[in-house]
Amino acid sequence: MKFNLLTALFCMAASFLCAAGAPAHAQWFEIKPAHSGKCLDASATNEGANVHQYTCHGRDNQQWRWDDQGRLVEKMTGMCLDDAGNGNVHLWTCHGASNQKWTLDSKSRLVGGREGKCLDVDRASNDDKANAMMWACHDGPNQKWTLAQSGFIIHGVKAISVSTGRAWPADSEFARYAGKVESIRTVGALPLKITTLATRGDISKTLNSWSDSIAYGTGSDDLYIKVNGSKIWPGDRYSSIDVGDLLEVNYSGKLDKDATISLWEWDLISDDDLGSATISKNLAPGAYTATVISTSEGSSYEVYFSVY
Repeated sequence: MKFNLLTALFCMAASFLCAAGAPAHAQWFEIKPAHSGKCLDASATNEGANVHQYTCHGRDNQQWRWDDQGRLVEKMTGMCLDDAGNGNVHLWTCHGASNQKWTLDSKSRLVGGREGKCLDVDRASNDDKANAMMWACHDGPNQKWTLAQSGFIIHGVKAISVSTGRAWPADSEFARYAGKVESIRTVGALPLKITTLATRGDISKTLNSWSDSIAYGTGSDDLYIKVNGSKIWPGDRYSSIDVGDLLEVNYSGKLDKDATISLWEWDLISDDDLGSATISKNLAPGAYTATVISTSEGSSYEVYFSVY
């Protein structure tokens, strides 16, 4: 599936929180405050059930995920974490209002959309059933949250130049960018719902400039992607990609160890390795571009992903 270029540019200009959809299979995780290491826990299954911290036990009332509207959904009930408007948070049927919209900011705080306050554990208590509530944002550890387990989402892949079998010189300026991972600095919060292809850094601009000025990379590749040696995309044998195309991937995975993304071109005789880049398990939450280059095939790609 290709992104529409104008839509992507509009999303970049307006916000990275566009309604283009995060992957529906984004994994479940625990939400832990830094001061106690306990888990955000739904106390019951009814609408209006209180949310507090509790010793982690792995059951569904401590499992959460982002949905495609920036809401945090609890696994046992399918209801959303909701700012009740009186300083408290609770479970409520999911809807589209701002009091169910959350972002994880650059300081690891969960910021609510109603008044821009932060999710907070009352009085920084270490006790089970200490209340989760909304409070003015500060730098205390009872407002620092870890979304465990750590994971990543590959949002999309863009072809800068496709493979031709004409090698880039191994010592060229172009080749030295192979495998580079660069932060998308203008994106400061999660969830990232769409790859905004115009939100790119210096490496991407350099690659585009080079590919525009040379004769390499016309035609298309029959592309597929592996993570740590296992094919993860597409569902079919491959997906054809032309120069300038941006294809949606929407694959989520765990980050309990380094994840190596490798690009391959399908071939009747022998598939071609188009290069790789590695997501470090220690990479900070945020949005990133990985540059994947094959000096032997003359191809270059950008892979857009986020870490949470």
